[in-house]
Amino acid sequence: MNRSILLSLVALLGLATGARAASFPCEDAANDAEVLVCGDYRLSVLDEQLDAVYRVALKAKVPDLTEEQKDWLEQVRDRCPDAEGLALAYRERIAALVKAAKTARRKLSDFDFPLLTPAKAKTVCGIIAERAKAGTLQDLEAQGRDLTQEERARFEPDVSAPTRMTTLRDRFNGRNQGFLTANSGGSCNTSWIVALDDRGRPLADGQDGDPSDFGSADFVLTVKGEPYVVRADAGLRRPTLVRGLREGALAPLCGLETSGDRGIVTKSGDDAACRAALAGKLRPLDWEPLDFCVTAENRDKNVCKGGLWERSAVAKADLDGDGKPELLGRVGRSWTGGCGGVLETLVLLSPETLEIIDEAYGGADSPINNGITAKEVFLLDGAPRIAVRFAHSEEFYGRTRDGAFRKECAIEHVPAEATVKMLLAD
Repeated sequence: MNRSILLSLVALLGLATGARAASFPCEDAANDAEVLVCGDYRLSVLDEQLDAVYRVALKAKVPDLTEEQKDWLEQVRDRCPDAEGLALAYRERIAALVKAAKTARRKLSDFDFPLLTPAKAKTVCGIIAERAKAGTLQDLEAQGRDLTQEERARFEPDVSAPTRMTTLRDRFNGRNQGFLTANSGGSCNTSWIVALDDRGRPLADGQDGDPSDFGSADFVLTVKGEPYVVRADAGLRRPTLVRGLREGALAPLCGLETSGDRGIVTKSGDDAACRAALAGKLRPLDWEPLDFCVTAENRDKNVCKGGLWERSAVAKADLDGDGKPELLGRVGRSWTGGCGGVLETLVLLSPETLEIIDEAYGGADSPINNGITAKEVFLLDGAPRIAVRFAHSEEFYGRTRDGAFRKECAIEHVPAEATVKMLLAD
């Protein structure tokens, strides 16, 4: 019996086999075809896929399968003169066995085979689109780990700025599949993912996609037990591209276009402010433009120093509940670095002199005053709430008894619609 068939039977019996680059031990490659398979990663993947499909066909009780497979190995595979011919022979044999297995057992679907087909791609992309609309796409993300310094040094000659590794076990052949995450760094980080071969080496150029989507990020997701790479915003809310492994290389499955907006409350404490915001019942303070940075008392303050502010305004509100209004100031400017944004700081002013008496209202170490974010202040039931706004989310902070601000809830903005455009062809 041919070695590949024997290994399939061994696998079905649950016995252990030695390490291999294909469906057979490469150190025992017996002919030119097997040597070609072991020396070419794509052929090795095709051989593993054929082995997995063959095992499914065995379980489906395809008639005369063992003898037909033996004849194909001897009369077709072993007579292929080069890698291209061998790849074509594998693809044709895989297609024939899939068809035979589905005929023998009609309950089989494309997800029972280790092949990336248009039908499978359509289902996967549909699941990702629905998850994006539901705001649960993050639940599919596979967890990786940070690279060690030694690992970074090993990968850097082939991949710029590698940072993380995600490893998933292939449910068809039991082999670990690695994905390497690289980051551009900077204030508008872009990340992209490179698939690794069976020896942990980055695949050839062009396999890692185009990292030109400034500020976007790649994520490894698991859908129906198989890995896919999804490009989206940094929060994994609005996906734009889905890729999957086809013959060991990442191939585009579909593009996604998201539109509209729907807010979802994620509760960490009191979610009254978030509920009121979604209902349109939360009203911001009435701000009046006033350039308080130009005064002698304020021009050397950190928020005003250097004249970097572009706008400033003030608003009166009883912020501490003592019945007397305080004067709150807001200093803002557009941030042109990285992905851009709005940089705003809230300050507390003296009502009499306009001098800044607190340069970081809400706490210098609070998330309220960290990052490039827009901020808004509301009064809800007489108590102040501060909203920190990001690209696709808002965080609401309420004041505690000790005067500090604590995060109460957040609103995640997810697409109302997600349209799939298929890219994978037969």
